[in-house]
Amino acid sequence: MQKPLWLKRLIIFLPVLFAHAPLCASFRKDLFCIRGIYFCRSCSFLLLGFALSIPSIIFLNLTQFTLYIYLSIFFSILVLIFSYPRLYKTLSRPIKDCLRFSLGWNLVNLLLLLTFKKLFLFLIITVFLWILKVVYSGIRSKMKDKACDHCEEFHQDKLCSGFLPKAKLMKKYEEQVNRMLADSKS
Repeated sequence: MQKPLWLKRLIIFLPVLFAHAPLCASFRKDLFCIRGIYFCRSCSFLLLGFALSIPSIIFLNLTQFTLYIYLSIFFSILVLIFSYPRLYKTLSRPIKDCLRFSLGWNLVNLLLLLTFKKLFLFLIITVFLWILKVVYSGIRSKMKDKACDHCEEFHQDKLCSGFLPKAKLMKKYEEQVNRMLADSKS
């Protein structure tokens, strides 16, 4: 039986699927490469914070402590302030990693507020986070539009080296789809 097209696509694009950035020298510091698969550092630390916080908070029963809840809110505010895109851009990579880890941890705290019946606080924080996401996303998209403006490859009439690996994978995928379509017509 032939693999479904979505699975072929997933397998072909796996090396760059989680990169979220070009693979050029300008963005390498924002990526991990494990066995030829690129991962966004920020997303990796966010997921790590999320994954480590769940057992830690539950097994240590941290939500029973009012001080822990207030400290979590305080640290969440600090994380959100330092995550402001223009400020975040200026921070060193280790500080960005800590911020993303903390964000993952704090998102679990938010979920636990709901779990432990603090619905009003959960709703307030959720609305606030949604508003921040909308505002921060708008700012980040404007910054991303200009991220490559100072690159020496930007004004050349060729594909930049950061997107070349993805373009090669797209060509490979296109060839497999064309081959599959040709086989189905035969």
